[in-house]
Amino acid sequence: MPKPRVLVFIDWYAPGYKAGGPVRSLVNLVDHLRDRIQFHVVTRNTDYTETTPYPGITPDCWTTLPGGEKVWYASQAGISRKVWKHILSETGCDTVYINGIYSRWFSIAPLWLSRNMDVRRIVAVRGMLASGALQHGALKKLLFLSVARMLDLYKGVGFQATNEEEAKDIRLHILKHTEVVVVPNLSRKAAAQVKPIVKEAGAVKLVSVARIAVEKNTLWAIESLRQVKGHVRFNLYGPVYDEAYWAKCQAAIA
Repeated sequence: MPKPRVLVFIDWYAPGYKAGGPVRSLVNLVDHLRDRIQFHVVTRNTDYTETTPYPGITPDCWTTLPGGEKVWYASQAGISRKVWKHILSETGCDTVYINGIYSRWFSIAPLWLSRNMDVRRIVAVRGMLASGALQHGALKKLLFLSVARMLDLYKGVGFQATNEEEAKDIRLHILKHTEVVVVPNLSRKAAAQVKPIVKEAGAVKLVSVARIAVEKNTLWAIESLRQVKGHVRFNLYGPVYDEAYWAKCQAAIA
């Protein structure tokens, strides 16, 4: 029996990593389900904030990765309605799986172009409707959501939330009675047994693997941990996109 085909749209995918959580979440999902689902992923041929294409990858055609998923690394010149319609038609997909809300070409366009197709459509909002995320460019985002509702952009679309709070955000900003399924992000597929960690009394070691940015509340985390009694070790791993914000974080650390 052939595997069901899922056509995925996402701005950035492996080998990219600079967009952080959404990329890692999708890579983990594909890793866990590739034995049961044939994934076709449409993405950019550059990483987040980069203009240089990934080396060794031919753009604007299907590339089969070692895990078996097929990826279309679109160049800037190769992104268009015509190309997207061709991909939607030729893959024979059962489901269109869209990551994100506001991206013109990787969220809005595939939703609109697939509206009359006999396929299941799912949107994973990836935290983009959370109050913290909406604070940045709020007017533009809320205006878009209002227009999307008027145009029935999300009619017949199912949504994936990672927790109940995100499910509430979806029903608040999209449609009150829309279909929402809560599916927590999957962890990285372990290649070997993980060695257990022994907790030391009066001490805690924490790690943040994320962009160091306002919407990630890095400064708030640092300031909150300063109030904790005992020995606290907080390691930050992630790119800095706002030097002024990072300077505030460094001042709080000092």
